[in-house]
Amino acid sequence: MMTPQEVANCTFAKSMMGGYNMASVDDFLDKLTEDYSALYKENAALKAKLKVLVDKMAEYREMEDAMRSTLLTAQKMATSMVAEAEQKRTALITSASSAAKARQTELEREIAYQERRLEEVRAQVDRELEVERGRLAAGQERLRVFIRDVRAVCNEELAALRKFKADVESAEEQEKRKEVFAQFEDLAGVEAFESLREHCLEFDLETLEEKCFAIRGRNGAMAKFSNEPRTPKLPVDTHNTEFEPYGGLFAKYGVSAAK
Repeated sequence: MMTPQEVANCTFAKSMMGGYNMASVDDFLDKLTEDYSALYKENAALKAKLKVLVDKMAEYREMEDAMRSTLLTAQKMATSMVAEAEQKRTALITSASSAAKARQTELEREIAYQERRLEEVRAQVDRELEVERGRLAAGQERLRVFIRDVRAVCNEELAALRKFKADVESAEEQEKRKEVFAQFEDLAGVEAFESLREHCLEFDLETLEEKCFAIRGRNGAMAKFSNEPRTPKLPVDTHNTEFEPYGGLFAKYGVSAAK
């Protein structure tokens, strides 16, 4: 394609017989050059744009190819990874299933062993418990016998102690009674005194001493009465106190009234 400069510089040969009007040709060429220059510039701009577009298209195509290659590679990698994951999943499931089955079998064996062991221990405990129950029953029986024997010995010892205490108290009581009677030796031979001595266990010490004093008083009164001059005695019916002039005084103190 001719450039506008080439069009502007284009010359025509003149013929001998006549030729073109140079001015008209020049005007035409100027207009043509102007239009052609515009078209050339536009064409150049379009070619430049087209080159840019072509470069962009090439770049895009390269990017598309790279992306397609990358996508294919990614797809291949994804497929490979999925396949590998599937294989690993299958392997893991198979391994886990095998391990679970093995563990279950092991646990079942362990449970069966522990159940047998539990039964053995339970049977042993039952036997030992039965033996201990027998020992406990025997020990309880021996304890009952021991308690019975100890109780019997304690009762015997307690009875002996009580008897000893009673003997000691009786001896002390006898000694005290002897001391009481020793204070009234002057009444020895008096019937009431001797009778009281024989039946002294029927009275306590205070009563016994009071009776001794009473006997001494009566005996003294009788002795004094016997030493005084005798006075005429009135007949008194000792069996009928209703007509006794002394109101039963002689009968109270055991003195026989003279009839």
